[in-house]
Formats: sequence, C-alpha cells, structure tokens
Amino acid sequence: MHITKTLVIFSIFVLVLGTVVGCSSTESSDQDLKRGYQPTDDGASAPVEQDVDSGFQPQAHGFSFPNYTNEGGVINLTPVEMQRMFGERVCANIVDETCTLTPPAREWMEQ
Repeated sequence: MHITKTLVIFSIFVLVLGTVVGCSSTESSDQDLKRGYQPTDDGASAPVEQDVDSGFQPQAHGFSFPNYTNEGGVINLTPVEMQRMFGERVCANIVDETCTLTPPAREWMEQ
C-alpha cells in the first residue's frame, strides 16, 4: 500500500513538473530561429522562408544513369507481368496459357 501511494504521488509530481516546464516560456529561443521561426508582435513564433541546402549535388552524389520515364514507347507491363504479380484473378479468361486481362487490370497496367 505504501509503495502504491508513493508511486501515485511521484506520478502526479512528474506530470505537474512536465506541464510547468513545457509551458514555462513563450519567448522565442535560439532553437526557434534555427528551425526557421521568428517572433511575431504578439509573442508567438511564425515560420520563416529560408533557402535550404542539404548539400546533395546530383553530379557528385546521384546515380550515373538518367531517371526512368515513360517516354519513347517503352512497354512497362504486359499481361504476363500482371499475372505474375497479381495471380490469375487479373485474367478475365486464359486460353492456351495466354491471359486476357479484366478491364480494371488492363486500365491499371496502362497507367
């Protein structure tokens, strides 16, 4: 019983302390400025537009091959790949191991 009472008192103390510390300052701090916030006239903080540079340079840090595009008449998927990925449920019918896609499957494939 004594341990339970002590635990309850300690829990209440921690909650009160957390509330006091969390609400103790309405002034902007250096951390706010580092995060891109600046104080407003009413004492709140407002976001600031900043130029941000992550240091990533595509020539130095990127892949040596170009990004993939759908240009140039590339065939991305065929009914064979659709059947391999999703199973026979994408086939409206199968004749001589050739899958004829359902209309929703064909629409998804052609996106």
